[in-house]
Formats: sequence, structure tokens, C-alpha cells
Amino acid sequence: MEKSYEINWLKQKGDIIGTTILFSMGLLTMLFLQVAVAGSPGECAVTHADPAVESLFKQNQLSTEYNYYYTGRSQIPYAVIGIDPKYTLNSKFWYKIESKNKISKKINNLMPIKGDRVTYGRILDSDGNQIGLWFSEYRSTIVRFESGNEITVFSPYQPNDNA
Repeated sequence: MEKSYEINWLKQKGDIIGTTILFSMGLLTMLFLQVAVAGSPGECAVTHADPAVESLFKQNQLSTEYNYYYTGRSQIPYAVIGIDPKYTLNSKFWYKIESKNKISKKINNLMPIKGDRVTYGRILDSDGNQIGLWFSEYRSTIVRFESGNEITVFSPYQPNDNA
């Protein structure tokens, strides 16, 4: 009688362990899928520092086809971006720079952040294709693709920075 009790007890424990393992595997699978989807093409972009962009800026050869925007104060912006015209910027914190003559002025007047120097870079989609340019003493920001060709570029400003 005692052996059958032990066998039943082991079966119950085995079922609990099996269920726990299956549940854990399911959670890990869901986590993996979330990470895989979050990194899928078309969802996020990155800013990538590139000395060639600095050279283009200093030689006054920035793309005139891009739409340029700034965020922050008009006289001392936090960042300036140039966006490929096939994308629509979806953000209330970015202001279009209407005059091409003002693009260089905005970049030259970027807000100094803790003595850092300006990051001149490219905004790349998850496939490494350039969708824009980045100018800021902040090294990066979040760029997210929305429906269609809309993108959201978050302001790099951090309220706790000693600007």
C-alpha cells in the first residue's frame, strides 16, 4: 500500500514539474518572439556617428533634398535632424527648419551638454539603410517607424542632464 502511495506521489510531482517546465518554455518562447518582433525591419532605427557627416556639414554639402527639423529652443536646439522626404515626421516636439540657410546656424548653436562635442551621424533603419542625418551633443535617440512611411523621432533631451 505504501509503494502505490509513493508512486502516486511521484506521478503528481512529475506532473507538476512537467507542467512547470512547459509553462517556463512557453514564457521563454513568448519572450523570444517579443524580442524578435521588436528587432524586425521597419520598427526601429538607430543613430550612428559618422565622421563623413561632419565633413559634409563643414564643407556645406548636406543633402538639400532632406527635410530638416530641430528640437529644443529655437536659438539653442538640443538636436537637428535631416529626414529623407519619403518619410513623414510624426512628432510634436520637432520644428521644421524652413530656410536652408538656417540649418547650419541651428547645428552650430546646439545646446552644450556637459562639455560633450556634437555627434554628427546617420539615422539608419534596421537594415542599415540611411533614412536621415543626426546632429546633437546627445549621442542618440529613439526613432520608431509607424504605419506607412511615418516615423517618430523622440527628443533626446533628458530633464536630469546638466545643460
